[in-house]
Amino acid sequence: MVSPIDRETTVKPSTGLAFVLAALFVSMGAAAATERGGHGSSGAMFLPEGDTTIAPMAFVAFCMRYQNQCLDSSNGGRVIQLTESRLAEMRAVNKAVNSRIAPDASKGGDNWSLETRSGNCNDYAVQKRDELSRLGYPASALSLAIVMTRAGQGHLVLTVRTDAGDYVLDNLQGSVLPWTALNYSWLKRQSAERPRYWVDLNGGVRVSTAMAGGNAVGTASGASRKRRGFAG
Repeated sequence: MVSPIDRETTVKPSTGLAFVLAALFVSMGAAAATERGGHGSSGAMFLPEGDTTIAPMAFVAFCMRYQNQCLDSSNGGRVIQLTESRLAEMRAVNKAVNSRIAPDASKGGDNWSLETRSGNCNDYAVQKRDELSRLGYPASALSLAIVMTRAGQGHLVLTVRTDAGDYVLDNLQGSVLPWTALNYSWLKRQSAERPRYWVDLNGGVRVSTAMAGGNAVGTASGASRKRRGFAG
């Protein structure tokens, strides 16, 4: 069930406005990518980033509601050093957010909330990003990413860029794992330099390794509920 605060504060921009804003993000982001002269990190440890792509409509609404979450990065480098203490922090945040949000299969995927205590993958991911940012992690190292699960369902996770590669905080996983340890098709994620823009991940790069059972509505300890659309 969606919390009262969600009902009272949800921003519902028209579809037309959201589409125009998303398209604007793409065009401006493409110009920025050209200026950078590259398409992101390379190597197996890092997700292979491609060209700028359209941002999810729900993300555009999220940025309108929480503008401080989508500011251009200016607080540090693109990666963090993966020390034991950093990994412990990431695990603690993953566990805490997975525990405090009750899975809600009835909630749609259009309202990404930093306040709700019942929701789906979108809420887990944005709240984890917010908590790590409050702990001092640079925004450029924290990117939301859209994946496709083995069941063919859209799913939102948080990726953290480290000097040991990209790590993932996921409501379907009790552990914080490298992206290569998850059997997902990786579709797109936020740009490191400009969080309002998204980049293609080589059209859906996939790694074929074992993934713990579960579904996108729920957590690693309670994933018995069914998913409904892209809301995981």
